Amino acid sequence: MHFYMCAVITSFYELLFFNRQHPLPVLNLQAEDNTLGKEEFKEALFNAVEALIEHPVSISGRSLIMSYFNDAKGDTTLERAIETMKKYSQIDFPPVEERNKKLKTALNRLAYEAGMWDRE
Repeated sequence: MHFYMCAVITSFYELLFFNRQHPLPVLNLQAEDNTLGKEEFKEALFNAVEALIEHPVSISGRSLIMSYFNDAKGDTTLERAIETMKKYSQIDFPPVEERNKKLKTALNRLAYEAGMWDRE
């Protein structure tokens, strides 16, 4: 079995890098990309909440955050995420100049992932 796996991997490697007469295989990753994008966004949302409340979010807390997000109103994913963060944390966002580096980074990543989600 091990020899067979090595032969398959070697053949695939040769097809990709050495044998240019055959077309390169086309991989359809659209469904997986959507799943990855969703997971990236969820992690960004959880990280932003943790940075805002300065405390780790439990598994049940993550479920509650996703429930709030699914029920949130807003025209964009980012607006829904911000509403979710406010509802979960029950605190106001600090002014921009008072935000620590971790919160700024987390919010920037959240904005990026939300934008990617909206483009899909």
